[in-house]
Amino acid sequence: MDFVDARKKRRRLSVPTREAAEALRAARVTEARQALPQDVDLEVTLSDYATRWVKDQAGQGLALATLANYEQMLRLYILPILGSHKVRALHRRQIRSWLASKREGGLSKNTVGSCGQRCPPS
Repeated sequence: MDFVDARKKRRRLSVPTREAAEALRAARVTEARQALPQDVDLEVTLSDYATRWVKDQAGQGLALATLANYEQMLRLYILPILGSHKVRALHRRQIRSWLASKREGGLSKNTVGSCGQRCPPS
């Protein structure tokens, strides 16, 4: 089955029967006709997203020191390298590689926020 999803991406799926294909097609057509929320920006960069995220965190009642730490980590380590990337284009492997390079560059586990066993390998 060949169709265009709600984000205007062409998709191809295999199904075992014609009836299954027709049912799946009907469901996908319904999904594609539903509008995306207006606040979804498919082209947002990590830098722009981070700016909004920090503002949202400030409204959550975080300690000023915590907020300052988030801003510092973004400014010093994350945004200079990854800030221009579109959020939707970032992949786990790319981020894990970047984290590893920061560790190799001498930053501590705490600074890097090393995943350790919390993150499964990509």
